[in-house]
Amino acid sequence: MKPIPPRRRTRRGARTALAVTLAVGLTGAGALIFANTAQAADTLGGAAAQSGRYFGAAIAPNFLGEAQYADTLNAEFNSIVAENAMKWDATEPNRGQFNFSGGDTLVAHAEANGMEVRGHTLVWHAQQPGWVQGLTGDDLRQAMTDHIAGVAGHYQGQISSWDVVNEAFEEDGSRRQSNLQQQLGDGWIEEAFRAADAADPDARLCYNDYNTDGINAKSDGIYAMVEDFLARGVPIDCVGFQSHLSTDSNLSTYQANLERFAALGVDVEITELDVGGSGSAQADVYRTVTEACVAVDRCNGITTWGITDKYSWRGDDTPLLFDDAYQKKEAYDAVLEVLNSAAASDEPTGEPEQDQALPETFAWESTGELVDQQQTAPDRQLVSIKDPSVVNVDGQYHVYATTADTGGGWSLTYFGGFSDWSEAGDAEQLHLTTTAVGGGYRAAPQVFYFEPDDQWYLIYQTGLPSFSTLDGPGAPESASAAQNFISAHDPIVDEGSSYVVDYWVTCDEANCYMFFSNSNNTFFRMQTTVDEFPGGFGDTQVLMASPGDNGLFEALNLYKVGDTDQYLLIIEAIGASGDRYFRSWTADSLDALGDEWTPLADSESDPFAGAANVSFPGGVWTNDISHGEMVRTNPDQTMQIDPCDMQYLYQGRDPASNGMEYSQLPYRLGLLTNTNPAC
Repeated sequence: MKPIPPRRRTRRGARTALAVTLAVGLTGAGALIFANTAQAADTLGGAAAQSGRYFGAAIAPNFLGEAQYADTLNAEFNSIVAENAMKWDATEPNRGQFNFSGGDTLVAHAEANGMEVRGHTLVWHAQQPGWVQGLTGDDLRQAMTDHIAGVAGHYQGQISSWDVVNEAFEEDGSRRQSNLQQQLGDGWIEEAFRAADAADPDARLCYNDYNTDGINAKSDGIYAMVEDFLARGVPIDCVGFQSHLSTDSNLSTYQANLERFAALGVDVEITELDVGGSGSAQADVYRTVTEACVAVDRCNGITTWGITDKYSWRGDDTPLLFDDAYQKKEAYDAVLEVLNSAAASDEPTGEPEQDQALPETFAWESTGELVDQQQTAPDRQLVSIKDPSVVNVDGQYHVYATTADTGGGWSLTYFGGFSDWSEAGDAEQLHLTTTAVGGGYRAAPQVFYFEPDDQWYLIYQTGLPSFSTLDGPGAPESASAAQNFISAHDPIVDEGSSYVVDYWVTCDEANCYMFFSNSNNTFFRMQTTVDEFPGGFGDTQVLMASPGDNGLFEALNLYKVGDTDQYLLIIEAIGASGDRYFRSWTADSLDALGDEWTPLADSESDPFAGAANVSFPGGVWTNDISHGEMVRTNPDQTMQIDPCDMQYLYQGRDPASNGMEYSQLPYRLGLLTNTNPAC
């Protein structure tokens, strides 16, 4: 079986890996050996694989003994889903007694033939075993989560995506009044997704339903649920559109419907496609659906609900691509043509993105204490310098940082105009209390050039997100008085929290996003358009949350990785011994929320940067690898970094200072240099 790509991998990266794997796996069936070429493939799976997609079929294991059935499956498809063999009644006919024989047969067949497997379905109101029907309340809840743990746990690492919940909505967009809904209430779908995530964390987790073939009341209801799940960090990764169609189906908003779900930040999949009819009319519907999928980058692939009309649940409608005698229909040719056209248009141009890949694990070498605070602040005795933000312009570094004093006050300072880090400690520090930025609470700066307005910005916290404009990165004296981005935080930010900190802005071509955290280990995101920046920041969404465990603590940085479509997110955490380290994730969009971020190096033992992977040739001076910023040669609002030459300016402190009040910790600045680039 192909390796299952982690669902939090970037879309482009996942497509490339999937295309190569599936094309190679299908070479014995007439598929192309090399993906992403303009040469046409002569099988459905081979053509789909060229653009990183799958083309699959729903399979019954008892038919695999029929030679034509197995031969057609192996030749034409690169993905399978169990028609019935993985449903609740088949896998757990008696409570706690599991039967995986049918599903195991399909998984073994997939492994032997280089196919991926979609899991269908963990929870459904239909095809429940009889023993489930009489359960109520918490007993039913326990049975559901135990079932998910048993089935998804059994197939952990072998399934590309699970249909976690199937057909839970009515046509009017309300919840279906199944036994699950009536006994468990609205929360049962979320509970099912969280249980599936725990049981099989690397599989994509999907919601699946029918009659959602356009923008209608039912798809609106599902859309609202997905939007809510993403905002609250519920682990949902994809939505399945069954697409049981006929030649008179209205598909006028089919593609638009896929696009709006993809725009939320989830993948979309056509999961049970069949089209009643024949000839050119049937072919036209298949063509429309396939064109819609390949036009949406986050459409992973298409599954037909069966291979041949001979065994279709809609056999009298002749709905599939192969007739009773396994002969290809006109609809087959239409689908193949569209898939090959998509492959031709998806040819890569220029240098491949893997030339600017991030390493899978990180190793760093640190300087000693590079920069200490200078006692040049008027009427204040400083104890630390911390939270550095750095840009490089015309070969010179410019750094803005926070200083803390013996009275627990926080303010900003600048030093710069040097070309070599060995000179950083001697660069004169100018305290921004002497500028229009003024005194009072000022901390955690970020400096960047906003290219659309030809303006430099200094962002910092004053209790709210604030900014000053600068004439240039080396002109701190030109800083304007503090202005607030917003007048107050959304109530969800203050809920259960005593403070809000560490504002960070990253922009793409259309929008600017502001990220920040609160004391409840929750990270948030606001956005505005590039045209409206610095105004226009609107509703607040939850980016990630881990209340109470310090696994998501503060000090977020978010960067664009070179010239790729990938973004790197790093967040500071506190380890078991109280020392700070950074975790990391990647995504292909700044729109990503929650589990759309793929863990990259995200544990204390395998961090982005921490005591476990930082060496100190001059001797260890800190166990904390804490709040700082990547050294960027591109100073603009996109926060672009070079993954082939990474350095990180950070704050560290003498380990003997453990136990001191936080504002009095003697933070100093050091510089990390990556020693294991992947390019």
